[in-house]
Amino acid sequence: MPQAQTLPLQPPHQVTSARTFAFAAMEITWAAVALAIIAGVGVLKLFTPFDGDQALFLYFAQAIDHGETLYVDVWDMKQPGVFWFYWLGGKMFGFSELSVKLLELAWMLAFAICLIVCLRRCFNYPWLSSVVAVAAIGSYYAFAGTREVTQVEMLISFPIFLSSWLLAADYHSPGTGAAGRGLAGVFAGMSVSFKLFYAPIFIAFVLVAIIVTWWRRQPRPSFFRVAWSILWPFTIGVAVVLSTVSLILWRQGSFDILLWNSFVYPLLALGSSAEGTDLGRLARNFSWMLVSMAPWLLFAFVSLCRLNDAREPAILRLMLAWLLVGSVLIGLQSLMFWKYHFLLLFVPIAVLAARGIDLLLTGLGGSKSGRWLTPAMLSLFFVLPAMGSIGYAAQRQAEQFQMVALRPGTVDLESYRRAVGRDYGWIRENLSSLRNPAGGEPIYVFGDPLVYLITERRQAIPVNGWSWEAYPARLWQDLPQALMAARPGYIFVDQLAMTLIPKLSPQTDAFIASDYAVVRELDKGRLYARRSPPPDAEPDLGWHPRM
Repeated sequence: MPQAQTLPLQPPHQVTSARTFAFAAMEITWAAVALAIIAGVGVLKLFTPFDGDQALFLYFAQAIDHGETLYVDVWDMKQPGVFWFYWLGGKMFGFSELSVKLLELAWMLAFAICLIVCLRRCFNYPWLSSVVAVAAIGSYYAFAGTREVTQVEMLISFPIFLSSWLLAADYHSPGTGAAGRGLAGVFAGMSVSFKLFYAPIFIAFVLVAIIVTWWRRQPRPSFFRVAWSILWPFTIGVAVVLSTVSLILWRQGSFDILLWNSFVYPLLALGSSAEGTDLGRLARNFSWMLVSMAPWLLFAFVSLCRLNDAREPAILRLMLAWLLVGSVLIGLQSLMFWKYHFLLLFVPIAVLAARGIDLLLTGLGGSKSGRWLTPAMLSLFFVLPAMGSIGYAAQRQAEQFQMVALRPGTVDLESYRRAVGRDYGWIRENLSSLRNPAGGEPIYVFGDPLVYLITERRQAIPVNGWSWEAYPARLWQDLPQALMAARPGYIFVDQLAMTLIPKLSPQTDAFIASDYAVVRELDKGRLYARRSPPPDAEPDLGWHPRM
C-alpha cells in the first residue's frame, strides 16, 4: 500500500513511531465524532425534495432501468456517470428520492473514512484528518440546499481526492508505484465519466506530481524518466475506465451521441445560447461559498504561506492545483455559475485548512501555553469556532423539521417537503392533477422535470426540456418535428420558455397554438392540453416514473 508523506511532530517536524494507547484513543474519538456529525447533518437532507437537476437524473435512471437507451430514448448533454449513480441508488434501495440520498450518504461516509485514513500521516497531529472530513462534507450537508444535494461536483470529489492522494504518495518500488498511479488513473476516469469538463484538474495533478517527484529524489534522476513512470500507468488507468464506458454505450448504439455531447455540443452551446453571462449570479454564489467555508479559509491561508517549504507534503500542492484549476473551470462555465459548482472547492479548502491548524498547533506547542495545554485541547480552540457555522446551519434545519414535520401525534413529511422545496410545493399544488391512476399518456415540460415525477408521466420526446435556454440552434430546429410526431397529451411551458419559443422556434409556437388549448394560466407558466383527441382517451400501458 502506498504511504502518504509523513511529517514530524516536533519543530521543525519530528514524528515518533510509537503510539500510546491514549494517543490512538484520541484519534479514534475524533474520527467517531466526525462521522457522527456528518451522519447527523446528512440525515436532515434525506427528507427534502429533489430540485430540477436531481429529478432529471432520477427520471433518466428509471428510464434506463425500463430498457430505454441513454442519449437515444432520453437525451441530456451530461456524461453518463451521474445517471448510472442514480440508477445504482434505485437498484439498491428502490427508485425514489430517498434511495438516491441514502446512497449518497453512504458514499459521503465512505469518503469521510477515506479522508481520515489517508490524511492522518500528512499532519503532525493525525486527528486533524477528521477535521478535514467535517470541514468538507459537514459543510456540504449543512449549507447545501435542495438544488445542491446529490450534485456531480460533490459526488466526484471522492474519486478526485483518491486520484490526487495516489499520485502524491511515496512508493517503495517501481511495481507499487505503477499500480498506485494506474489506480489514480482509474479514479480520474471515473470522475470524467461524470463530468468531462473537469479533466484539466487531472492534467494539473499529473504535472505537479511529476515535478514534485523529480525534485525530491536524490540523486536527482532524469526528468523524462520520472515523467514516464507516472504518465504511462496513469494513462492506462484512465483508458481502462473510459474504454469501458465507451464500449457500453457503443453496444447500446449511443457512443456517437456521447462524442457529440462531449466535444461538439459545448462549442455549439457557447455560440448560440439564449442566456448571457450572469455576473450577479456568480457574485451571489461565490459569496455563498465564502460564507460556507469562511472559518476554514482563514486556516487554509496559513497553509498556503508554507507551501514554498520543500518539506510540505506533496498532497498539499495537489490540493492547491485542485483549488486553482477548479476555480478557473468554474469561471469558464459562464452560462451557469450555479452554487453547486463551488462544491468542487470544498475538499481542497478543507485539506489546506487542516494543515493550517496543524502548523499553528506546532508553533504553539513550543510556547508557554503549550506547557499546560495539550495539542488536543489547543486544537479545540481552533476547530470548535470553525465548526460553529456548521452547527448553526444544522440547528436551523433541525428546528424547521421539528416545527413543520413533527406535529403532535403525526409525522407530516409532505408539509416539510413543500416548505423547503424550491418548486416542489408549487408543482404539487398546480400540476399534480395531471396524475392519472389509470396511466396517463406522455407529456412534455418546458421547465422543471420534477413535473414528470410528481405526475407520474413519461417525457414525450427524448430531449429534456430543462435547459432549452442553453441548447444550440440544431436542437431548436429539430424540436417542431419531434413534438408533431409525439403529440403529447399535455404541454407545460414555463415563463422563460414562453419568451424563447416564439423567438427561437416559431414553428413550435404555431404548432402549440393550433393543436393545443390553454387549460390553465399560472404564475410560473402555462398548461396546454391537446385539442383532439383529448388527452388520456386511452390508458397508457408503458412504464411511469415514480418519486
